[in-house]
Amino acid sequence: MSFYALIPAKLNSKSISNKNLKKIKNKSLLDIAIDEIKKIKEINEVIVSSESLIIKDVCKKQKVSFFKRKKLFSKHNATSSMVINEFIKKRKLKKNDVIIYLQPTSPFRKASHIRKAIKMFKKNNSKNLISVKKININIYKSLTINSGYLKSIFNEKYPVLNRQNFPSTYVPNGAIYIFLVKNFLKKKYISHKGSIAYIMNETESIDIDEYRDLLNARRIKNK
Repeated sequence: MSFYALIPAKLNSKSISNKNLKKIKNKSLLDIAIDEIKKIKEINEVIVSSESLIIKDVCKKQKVSFFKRKKLFSKHNATSSMVINEFIKKRKLKKNDVIIYLQPTSPFRKASHIRKAIKMFKKNNSKNLISVKKININIYKSLTINSGYLKSIFNEKYPVLNRQNFPSTYVPNGAIYIFLVKNFLKKKYISHKGSIAYIMNETESIDIDEYRDLLNARRIKNK
């Protein structure tokens, strides 16, 4: 069983130009991700998947592997599943190899988080692991509008019940995904069903999607 840290880092981004190269305290988002993962001994290889020669230069300086992905998988409509599938096929990974998928847009994800996640992954018979954060909005009270009329998504009694009647809810925060190659190939995507939850707090879960997220991350780092 080999552990591969796969960092997706296309140059183009719809929300922020050259997003993965934007800096927080003089370090780019990509450099922050690489620096943290290099601290982990369990990792056999750190690979950055990108279409960009600029990113390739970063990899050379950082002494990590560069995986040249097809431009098709760097377009705005490309999914993480496409990127992972291409990597598995071209690198001819074995079914029991493990991919740790780490998006560079999580600047508060530390090596300690990844170590704990790997430990949980191993302890739970190598089931998929996905990092999540708790959300304050109670989804069980959610409504839709159909032809101008309200309709409950779950149960028509739920919107009038107290919050205490419902379990806590979580969403993936995009920071850490760990899975066996064979589990990914079964469905061609990272399945959430039955996955191990690695819970991170609100700050740790900050994901740089829009420019305001970058400004917020810089503000927190400068405190």
